[in-house]
Amino acid sequence: MIDAARYHKGIDPTDDSAHARVLRAVGTAGRVLELGCGPGHMTEHLVAAGNDVTCVEVDPAAAAAARAVTPHVFVADLDMADLAEVVGAEPFDTVVAADVLEHLRRPERTLRQAAELLRPGGTVVASIPNVAHVDVRLALLAGRWDYKEHGLLDLTHLRFFTRSSALRLVESVGLQVLDVQITTWAPFSTNLGAAPTDVPGPVLDTVLADPDATTLQFVITARVPDGGLPPAPADPQAAALCTPGVYGQFAPAEPAAQAADLASSEVSGAPRPSRSLFARLRGRR
Repeated sequence: MIDAARYHKGIDPTDDSAHARVLRAVGTAGRVLELGCGPGHMTEHLVAAGNDVTCVEVDPAAAAAARAVTPHVFVADLDMADLAEVVGAEPFDTVVAADVLEHLRRPERTLRQAAELLRPGGTVVASIPNVAHVDVRLALLAGRWDYKEHGLLDLTHLRFFTRSSALRLVESVGLQVLDVQITTWAPFSTNLGAAPTDVPGPVLDTVLADPDATTLQFVITARVPDGGLPPAPADPQAAALCTPGVYGQFAPAEPAAQAADLASSEVSGAPRPSRSLFARLRGRR
């Protein structure tokens, strides 16, 4: 389980950190749904600004601590829960996802459910780490992808985003992006051990020429369109597994073909894709 207590510590709402930018984007006196509140460090600032805050947190101990800040804290796994069932259907003004979406297996699902709980014109404010930071790129060019206890390659990160993929995530659920702010870290200042000597000078110059080379996090504000969210797109994973038509297109192979496939696999001792499957796929082109 994620150690929620190590996130959101020491938030100064007046500085230029991602969390401070999130707080300023939320504003005051609204009804706020905070996803992944941890022990309530950000929640405390949201409440102090006059917001009525409801939280969802996976860690029971962290949720218990957050209840000292707001009584509306629910324990649930965002990857599994139905948010409307957890928090109720009363609409919110703002959804906050501060360093949360990258920890989820299917952030699209959670973000869509959260957006559906917003009033017309309501906003989502999310901070998302940038995996295209120069230190990550240089480490990868040097053959390293080393997870850390915190930072850009936090060992609990399940999804990784660049500017384009972060925006695509937000827009894919029907939200309109209003604003994108960034926080920056200088090259070679992260905990990834990147160094100028990792790559030739021209390669380093090319990487540093990218406008987001030193971007640490994106702080994205997006809103529900005036006409409401568009219909939710079909879940491609569920469709692939559950649609009867898909199964119908891949009828069981004939016994002789199955035996031939098995024999070909036994030659190398490792499973191989079915020749009969390839034949059926070619027939669909």
